[in-house]
Amino acid sequence: MIDRWVARELKPIVREYDHEDRYPAGIVEQKNVVTTNGPLTNNPAQPGEVPNSYRVSSDSAVGYANLANCQSGVYLGCALSTSSQFHNAASDGTDPGVNMISLNAALSGTPGPGPALLPPSNLQVQ
Repeated sequence: MIDRWVARELKPIVREYDHEDRYPAGIVEQKNVVTTNGPLTNNPAQPGEVPNSYRVSSDSAVGYANLANCQSGVYLGCALSTSSQFHNAASDGTDPGVNMISLNAALSGTPGPGPALLPPSNLQVQ
């Protein structure tokens, strides 16, 4: 799924952004869930805006696995429940935000599900 997203969203614009030395916030920072108590304009030029994201008016509307734990600092409670309206709604077909299973595996020092992420080998400092 990520390969399709990269081909669809990033490849067409990568040279333009690289040439202008810009960060593609409008592409990379999309399909997040934003809790807000006020109006949002969806205008990326406005401070605090997160264009192309989902907006809800309360934390309880997100559909966390365990909202009370999430609010008290138990990060695994912040995972989305499978009944959340945002489950699998990220641009890559997964849940928006952090993959809690992978985060927990990384923090515990155990391998997580899926392929290991290797550091890039072709970086050059200029």
